[in-house]
Amino acid sequence: MSKRKAIEEIANIVGIALRHKIGAAINPDAPYAKKYMSEAERAISEAKEKVLHINFNTEDKRELEDKIKKKLQKELEQRPFIGAEKFSLIDAEIAFVLKQLELA
Repeated sequence: MSKRKAIEEIANIVGIALRHKIGAAINPDAPYAKKYMSEAERAISEAKEKVLHINFNTEDKRELEDKIKKKLQKELEQRPFIGAEKFSLIDAEIAFVLKQLELA
């Protein structure tokens, strides 16, 4: 798999994972919150496995961060049932997940 395709795949996985994580954080009493947190953790673990097989340079890391941000923004815009404060969590959650992936 090419590096560009891998970056796109990781961005998709992380974008969806962060959507679940943010949704569960904003609505912790919702019936789906535990399930979404679990799915987010599983997806981030999957992304970690994919990251291990790629040699990221600074430009690649920046590209991945940008793609994650765009994907997450789009995912959250499509979910009006998640409170408006969801957009204020984007940057912090992306920074946190990049640290988890050892890319920050």
